[in-house]
Amino acid sequence: MYHNKKHVNLYWLLLISTLLFQCESNPILIKKIKIDIPYQPKIVLFSVISPRDTVIRVSVHKNEPVSGEIPKSNRIMNAQVSITDGVDTVYMVMPEENSAYYEYTIDTIKFRIKAGITYHLSATSPEGLHATASTKVPLNTVDFKSIDVDIDGGLRIIFDNIPGENDYYVISHFRIDQQFGFIYNDELLQLIHGKDILGNRLITKRVTLKSGIYIIGLTDYNYYQYHKDLIELAISGGPFNEPSPIHTNIEGGLGLFGSYNWVAFSL
Repeated sequence: MYHNKKHVNLYWLLLISTLLFQCESNPILIKKIKIDIPYQPKIVLFSVISPRDTVIRVSVHKNEPVSGEIPKSNRIMNAQVSITDGVDTVYMVMPEENSAYYEYTIDTIKFRIKAGITYHLSATSPEGLHATASTKVPLNTVDFKSIDVDIDGGLRIIFDNIPGENDYYVISHFRIDQQFGFIYNDELLQLIHGKDILGNRLITKRVTLKSGIYIIGLTDYNYYQYHKDLIELAISGGPFNEPSPIHTNIEGGLGLFGSYNWVAFSL
C-alpha cells in the first residue's frame, strides 16, 4: 500500500510532539530525581621537599563536595602544620589571607632537608580535620652526562640510571621571569621509571628546546605515581571514560607529600 512520504513524516512528527507535550505537562510522567551524594570533608595537602630547596612549602585546602553548593574558597585558615624528621619538629608559618598561593612555609635554614632521611608531615584544621603523610628523600642525585641538541631545535638529556635506588625520575622545565626575577615551574617534560630502560644509560624523549632551567630529579614513588596519574588523566579524559583515581599517600586526607633530589642546568 503506498503512502505519501510527506504525510508519513508529518504523522510521526505530530505523534512525537504530542508525547513530549504530555511528558512536560504531566507531573506523573516526569519526576525530578535529586541525587544526594554524601560529603565527607578532608584535608588536601600538597608538598614536595628537596635538599636543594631553600623553603619548604605546604598547600593546605579542603576537598570540594561532588554535589550541592561549592564554597567560594576551600583554603584552610589557621591550620596547625608541622614537619618532623623523627628528632626535630617545626611548625610552619601560616600565609597571609590574600596570598596568591596560600602555602604554609618554613625556611630550610631553620629546618634542613637531608637526603636519605624520612620526613613526616602533619596538618590539623581548626574544626578537627587531621591528615598525615611521610616521604623518604632519595639519597643520590642524578649523574648528568650530556645534552643532545639537533638542528631542528630538539633536546634530549642523557644521564646514568642510578643502581640501588627506586629508579623514578622527573625532567622539568623552569622559566625565569626576567621582569620580577623569580623562577616558576613551566612544564613537566617527562617521567621515567628506570626499570623500563635496558642498560644503565638513560636518554629522555625529544622535547622542544627552550631557554630556562632544566631539572633532572630522582624522585620517591609517591611523587612519580601522583604525577603519572595526572598525565594519564589529562590524556584519557572525556565524558564517556571511567573515573580515574589519582594516587595519594595522605592518611586521613588527599593529595601528595613527596620528595626528590635534583640537579639542574640552564640554557
